[in-house]
Amino acid sequence: MNNNIFPDGGWWKSPNNVVLWGPVEQSPPALDLLSLLLFLAIVACYLLAPILGYLPTSRQRLALALWLLVGKLCLGLLRIALQAAQTIDGYGANQLGNGGAAQKSVSIVQAAFPAAETLFLFLAAAMFVLGLQHLARRQPEVPRAGE
Repeated sequence: MNNNIFPDGGWWKSPNNVVLWGPVEQSPPALDLLSLLLFLAIVACYLLAPILGYLPTSRQRLALALWLLVGKLCLGLLRIALQAAQTIDGYGANQLGNGGAAQKSVSIVQAAFPAAETLFLFLAAAMFVLGLQHLARRQPEVPRAGE
């Protein structure tokens, strides 16, 4: 028998089949690929708008979309930190108990954070589209006769 700790069916077990750790789940990253690509697209539009002849004052919605994506990243980092704290803190007492009020509140938090991150992503995408629609062109300066 192997004396190392090994994953077995999603649970970490010792050689004596004693559960040492809870279910092994890979936590989703704080910044996923879709958010990163949307962030880069918004930054490109935000920076290129004045160069392409749009008024710099018409970029507020694009800036709001960027801040919403930064907020989504902060929520993801907070979610990961809370999961790490739960893992460290819950290794002893919570693993042995049947889960009380603290365990239920942790479950609500684990369900609320991904929902909030998705809401932030959709709001950022909506602000990006609205920002593109509300970009205003500079009026070309027409030389007047006699000037």
